[in-house]
Amino acid sequence: MASSALVTTMSLDSDDIVYSYNESPTSPLAHINVQLEEIRGELRVVREELYEVHCAIADTRALVKMVERHVKPKPKPHVPIQYPPAEA
Repeated sequence: MASSALVTTMSLDSDDIVYSYNESPTSPLAHINVQLEEIRGELRVVREELYEVHCAIADTRALVKMVERHVKPKPKPHVPIQYPPAEA
C-alpha cells in the first residue's frame, strides 16, 4: 500500500489554505486534485472579473454623485394636459 503525505500550501494572493495529497498520477485523488486546480483557476478569473465590475459600479456611483452636486436639473416647461374632446 502506497503512503501519501498531506501537503499544505497557502496562496500568496488570498487567505485560502489548500490541502492536497501527494498521490500517484493515476489515483482517483490525483484526478480530483487536477479538477480542483482547474476550478480554482476558473474561480480566480471570475473573482478578477467581479472586481472589475465592482470598480465600474463604484466609478459610476462616484460619477452620479459628481453630476448631482454640480449640474442642476433644468426645470421642465409647464405643458397643460390636453383632454380629448367630449363626445355628445
